[in-house]
Amino acid sequence: MSNQFINPTPPTPNQSFDLIVLGGGIAGCCMAWESIRRNRRIALVDLPNPSTSSRVAAGLITPITGNRLASSWDFQPFFSSANHFYPYAQSNSETSFWSTKPALRIFLSQEESELFARKWENTDSSPSENQRHGITAKRLPPNYFAPIHAPFGGFSMEPAARLDTEAFLQATHSYLHQRQWLFASHIDLNSDVLATQEGFELPSLKIQSKHLCLALGAAPCPTSLFPPLPLHPARGDILEILLPPSLNSPASLSPTLPLESVIHRDAWLVPLATNSFLLGATYDRHNLNATTDSTTGLFARQELLNRVNHWFPNPYPSPSIQPIEENSIINHYPIDEKSIINHRAAVRPASYDRHPLIGPHLNNANLLCFNGLGSKGSLMAPKLASILWDWILNRTPIPKNLHWNRRIQKSTESK
Repeated sequence: MSNQFINPTPPTPNQSFDLIVLGGGIAGCCMAWESIRRNRRIALVDLPNPSTSSRVAAGLITPITGNRLASSWDFQPFFSSANHFYPYAQSNSETSFWSTKPALRIFLSQEESELFARKWENTDSSPSENQRHGITAKRLPPNYFAPIHAPFGGFSMEPAARLDTEAFLQATHSYLHQRQWLFASHIDLNSDVLATQEGFELPSLKIQSKHLCLALGAAPCPTSLFPPLPLHPARGDILEILLPPSLNSPASLSPTLPLESVIHRDAWLVPLATNSFLLGATYDRHNLNATTDSTTGLFARQELLNRVNHWFPNPYPSPSIQPIEENSIINHYPIDEKSIINHRAAVRPASYDRHPLIGPHLNNANLLCFNGLGSKGSLMAPKLASILWDWILNRTPIPKNLHWNRRIQKSTESK
């Protein structure tokens, strides 16, 4: 009889971790760094996909948003957490992906300029918005933005920042890979995740943990694992473009605006180290795919090009003359298809009320979700990761306005 049947090789035991995270986007990577910060072992399971919202996102963090020029919801605590968290991750990964710099916004109308005066130039005795939220907003004249068409002027706002999301994800994955804590694998959520008396097991990867966190973004999750989340996803398209030399050369630029800041108007431009720019972004709740050469992609591309062409009239206003009227713009240097270097799209995992969706399963406190960050993932994910770890370690209650089933709870309470 062969010895191999007498002394079979014992099976390799599963590796044990403090937490397994499914999904390696911004949410999953922030859970990983928060685990490391708390000296916990983390297993991150992710199969990289270039069309996830985390990899396509521009990573912009701005304190004043929307048509109402409102301060971003809970901006100060989220920003404070992010501004400590990302430098910690940078230092440990020995890479660079986080930068803070005031952002600029251009008024689209006189009404918007007047709204800014009421909300951010408050002179009465009551606390102004910037005093209440730790935000500084400073009005800027039209000529400050030359060669951009800004007849009503605009403003700078801080604190503001940008997370280079691709660099952040790459640095995190590399850091975890060196410690053999990264598992680049596809997981069938219906069959590859097993609940055990001790927690959870992924037999195909030979790993186990007491706690499991689902950070899957807009990807569907089987109801056998977690109840349906109230997601309201939206597709977003971003272009990388080159501006015509006539606009991107030092001779054409205002001394005060060398196009080095993130600028918001009816779109936004993000300067890159390669002298190109990111241009974005569209918001489409009806066509939830990430194909760029589809009819949806072609329409989104043209929409973004049309927007940015209204930024640069020619002849554009010089610093010494009055700006021209909006309806007299003639752009002799069109930014067209030939200006596009890259076109990317993804589906954002937004929620109906635009607040995150986090917290434990109703019947299993060790199974958590981390989702619904929409376009605010770079800002919110660090603090949310800390909140989830507080739950894991101390059962610190999840705030009701962040809990994933708050709509269900509200509906039940109203009956």
